[in-house]
Amino acid sequence: MKRLVAGSLVAAALMAAQGSYLNESYAAEANPIIQTASLSSLSGTNVNPRWLDDHRLLVTNENDEVVDYIVDLQAKTHAVFIPGVANLTVSPNGTKAAYINENSEVILVDMNTIVEKKLSEDKNFKTDLQWADDETLIFISGDKSDKIVKLNVSDGKLTDVVADKVEYKQDLRVSKDGKRILYSVTKDGVVKLDGKQEVANVDTSNAVTQLYFFDTTATEAKPVKLTNTPDNKVFADFLPDGRVVYVSADTDENNPAILMAVQTNGKGMENLVTRINVDQAVVTADGRLLILAGTGDERGIYEVDPAQYRRSLLSKVDENTSGFQVSQHGIIAVTIDTENGVKIALFNQGRFEDITQ
Repeated sequence: MKRLVAGSLVAAALMAAQGSYLNESYAAEANPIIQTASLSSLSGTNVNPRWLDDHRLLVTNENDEVVDYIVDLQAKTHAVFIPGVANLTVSPNGTKAAYINENSEVILVDMNTIVEKKLSEDKNFKTDLQWADDETLIFISGDKSDKIVKLNVSDGKLTDVVADKVEYKQDLRVSKDGKRILYSVTKDGVVKLDGKQEVANVDTSNAVTQLYFFDTTATEAKPVKLTNTPDNKVFADFLPDGRVVYVSADTDENNPAILMAVQTNGKGMENLVTRINVDQAVVTADGRLLILAGTGDERGIYEVDPAQYRRSLLSKVDENTSGFQVSQHGIIAVTIDTENGVKIALFNQGRFEDITQ
């Protein structure tokens, strides 16, 4: 985005060109004035950095009001993106964003004009909203999170992707080509009643989370269960070789979290790194596998070669680093817990530079 365009005439013209399926209540809405401030004044709890390009980030500030700021790294300024809106998900090409409003409706935002539009009248519960490609959104839907649905941005059409009635889907992840899906399912605990038919206890011994894979291009495709183990499974993603990688955290907190890979038929499960505690895994836009991990008091961001089972240190990080995100061209932003909240720092020329306070 080279500049932010404001003005009702521009907004109205854009909305008129975008089709009659839009709800009139969102027509021609734009931020007429976007006030910027120095980055030095953006303090407190700042989380969920999302790269728009190599110079701009969306950052969620959780101080008095949870809201997204757009951070310009070159100008060293920040501004409220849309008042009252947080945790937008940005399209792969950075031109659009979307969020779920308080009525569970999907709202599209043009990143250049800041014009919003409602994509459909569907008000079923939604979570895990993300982009399958620049023209398609995908999310988990239903009061019991039993469906995965895609939404066409151009016409607002909704299509069921996975509708197997299996409840409590979560942690949706879409491959970079938009054709393969990962998600997890957690079983409910079993309620046990006493002689008076009142709840005596809830048995959660089998309430474990398992990973599932779905190929949207396959004829009569069915979800494939990838795991059958009692560990917690997070940060699942697709490797360039087609396998699925994830962080496996033992329910016994005394054991380190490890980095696992499995084929999409559920076979060939293996540990990719040893003797290190893995906190997060990220597959970058160019297919590199990076992890945030540590041994003892020393922590760092490593690159992992999943074919050779080797890791190499990219940079040591602050011991309070809680996560990281990577831009399309490999620039790393990290979140660091502080006494005053959470700050964001940027890895620049071999060292980390604070972006927020």
